[in-house]
Amino acid sequence: VISKGINWGIGEDYCQSNPAEGIEDFSYSDRSDIIWLGDELHRFETAARNARRHIFRKDEVEPEEPPATVLALLLACYSGLRRADLCRLPDAHITPAAVVMKPLKALRRARTAKKKAPPDIIIPRTPELNAVLSLCLKARARFDAADEDKVARAHLLLNNYGKPWTPSGLTSSFIKV
Repeated sequence: VISKGINWGIGEDYCQSNPAEGIEDFSYSDRSDIIWLGDELHRFETAARNARRHIFRKDEVEPEEPPATVLALLLACYSGLRRADLCRLPDAHITPAAVVMKPLKALRRARTAKKKAPPDIIIPRTPELNAVLSLCLKARARFDAADEDKVARAHLLLNNYGKPWTPSGLTSSFIKV
């Protein structure tokens, strides 16, 4: 950062030379160890299915679709959305070609800095994302038939009880699994 500032100063004739030129970056982060691979996703789904079994009575049949926590994880993986954006994602933002929305974090930052709202982010609908979206809609249809809750129908992701996720509720369910 200092080197870039001094280079700007040289360009503006404030400095003669850059004593920081050639200094290597001394911070490097490798986050490859925290990337979830297929095996970890499969283990998480197995654990989530086992955790969900206590919700259903013995006379009820467990639905075939993945548990709500798995749907949220897959949607996060294939869309790249943050937790708060996943919880508030409405159907209206899903177009035939993409998912278009304003990220909550950028809106909050713009409001705090009294700047105009950031542009929409556009997430193209890949085959994997389409598959997860169809699973979410199928899981939600099960609750729509039984409940006329307009709030729940506006959200794409619902918890195992058919209610919209809250960010803290999604986190605690994820930790429990």
